[in-house]
Amino acid sequence: MFESGWFGICVQTPSSIIRGNAMGNSSSNGIAVENTQGCVVTENTVVDSETDGIAILNSSSCMVENNTVHRCNLSAITVNMSDDTRIVNNSAESSGEYGVWAWVSKNVTIKGNTLDHTGGIVLENGSDFASIRKNTIRNCFWSGIRVFDSLYAVAEYNTLVNITGNGLLFDRASHSIARWNTFQNTGWQGLSLNNASVCTFAWNSIDGTGDNGILVLDSPHTRVTSNTVRGASYNGITVSASLRRPHSIR
Repeated sequence: MFESGWFGICVQTPSSIIRGNAMGNSSSNGIAVENTQGCVVTENTVVDSETDGIAILNSSSCMVENNTVHRCNLSAITVNMSDDTRIVNNSAESSGEYGVWAWVSKNVTIKGNTLDHTGGIVLENGSDFASIRKNTIRNCFWSGIRVFDSLYAVAEYNTLVNITGNGLLFDRASHSIARWNTFQNTGWQGLSLNNASVCTFAWNSIDGTGDNGILVLDSPHTRVTSNTVRGASYNGITVSASLRRPHSIR
């Protein structure tokens, strides 16, 4: 393992492969890929970074796969202004903020990752067309999956257990879908939708919530269908009375 005064590794060359490194105690990001395209970050171990573990910055078509990231002060994996990034089969534990954070990054794939004691998965500010699939999120100290100001997200086949906030929140995330997800023991809602339209919650399983099983707030033309809710502390499904357009709930 090596230590560094700033980035552990910084790559700015297209189509680079960063493989099999171990690093700790970087003053900034453990691994940074910036201003480039087509890079692969794989099979690395990053611990105790002062900021993010792995950061993809102002790049495109990069892959982050099969890495282990522990105890970073900010996010384990960050995608910032980097379209078509794939984040696959990584393990992240005990990050100070998010497990995976994407900002202004379209067509991001987040698949098969295991996040434990992190702030979950967050996409925001125009991170449209995201695929969030087959991830396991445990012991999350915020909401498990959050999509803000980003359209056409699909979250499916994810498992979320022991979540402090919402299991999944779509906020100003119209045309998004959450289906075939499993939620166990959430502090707030299992599924929450706010100020969006033409969204779908379908075939989700929710067991144990501190509030509603499913909450739909100010979100017209939403479909809530074929979900299973058990052990909700408040209502199984709540649709805000302020909504004036019809919903399909069955």
